[in-house]
This record gives sequence, C-alpha cells and structure tokens, in this order.
Amino acid sequence: MSPPHCSAPNDATPHPSPRSPTGPPRKRQAPAHDRAQHTAWHRRHRKAHHRAHHRAHHKARLRAHHKARHTAHHKAHHKAHHKARHTARHTARHTARLRAHHKARHTAHHKADHKARLRARHTAHHKARLRARHTAHHKARHTARHTAHHKARLRARHTAHHKARHTARHTAHHKARLRARHTAHHKARHTARHTAHHKARLRARLRVRRKARWRVSGAVTRRGGCSIRRRC
Repeated sequence: MSPPHCSAPNDATPHPSPRSPTGPPRKRQAPAHDRAQHTAWHRRHRKAHHRAHHRAHHKARLRAHHKARHTAHHKAHHKAHHKARHTARHTARHTARLRAHHKARHTAHHKADHKARLRARHTAHHKARLRARHTAHHKARHTARHTAHHKARLRARHTAHHKARHTARHTAHHKARLRARHTAHHKARHTARHTAHHKARLRARLRVRRKARWRVSGAVTRRGGCSIRRRC
C-alpha cells in the first residue's frame, strides 16, 4: 500500500517484495517535504521489517528450545521406561541367582548335618561291634573258668529239673557205686571187715529190689548208709 503522502495511484501493479503488499512507492520527482516524508516512511518500514525479522528469529529459537525440551523430556521418559524394564529383568535374574545360592547353601548345610548324623550312628554301631568283639577276645581266657562253673551249675540244675523223674533210679545206683568206691579207697585198711559185710548186704538187697521192681528215691545219706528207703 502506498504511503499517505504519495500521489501514486493505489491500484498499481503489486511488487513481489514481501516488505509491502503493493511494493514501494514509485520514484518520481516530488516536492521536498514529500521526499522527506517518503524517506521517513521507508525508514519506519525498514525498522518494522527488521523488528519483525528479529521477532521471527527469536520466536523460532524459542520454539526450537521448547521443542527440544519437550523432545528431551519424552526421550528421557522413553529411555527410563526401557531402562526400568531392563533393570527389572536384570534385578530378577540377580535375585534368582542369589536365592538359588542361598538355597544351595542351606540345603548343603542340612545335607551335611544329615550325613554327619548318619555317619555318627554308623560309627557308633561299628565301634560297638568292634568293642564287643575285642572284649570277647580278651576276656575269653580269664572268664572261661567262671563261665564253665556257671554253665555247669546251670546245666546241672536244668538236667536235675528235667531228668529227675526218669533217671532217679539210675542216679541213685551210680552215686551209691561212687560212694562205695570212694569209701573203699579211703577206709579200706581199718574198715575192711565192716565194709565187706555191708557191701554184701547191700548187694543182696539190691538184687532183691531189682527183682521186686521197687522204686528208688534219689537222696543218699552222707554216712555211707544204704540208698534204699527202708532201713537196713
């Protein structure tokens, strides 16, 4: 658009310059005051254009700054999200490894304790068997006499209990013979006559008793008397 002081028509051909929609006023000879106003108008428009250009540049810088800040914020958020997922996976793997390690240590401790208890039990059993074998080996000699005596007493008691009924007659006869032999050995000199007479009578009575099937009861007197129930 032409300045207000210019006499050029407003329907002039537009100029392609972006400074004014209609371009600068046409150059023509004008009065001095018109030239001064024309120059002032150009100065104003030049300063306005410079200010607009500066403002546009400043706004572009601001917009780029804000856009960069906005993009940086979004990028940081995006990176933080992915980093959090990565860290979570890493932490999960680390925690799983730690848990497996502690579980293995705990299990190893329990297994060691169990094996120690089993080994102690086995050792105690084995040592007891060895000790018993050792004791039996070393005490066999000096306890044989005691054992033999004890076993003889037990065997005699057992035999007496079980065989008393059906061996009483045989036992009485055998003990009488043993006692007679003993007495004959020790008293042969000074009791020969008495012994001969007594043994003759005993033999006679034994023969009679065998024929009569008399029962014999076991006890024999210590004085060398007869073993028959009835007195001689």
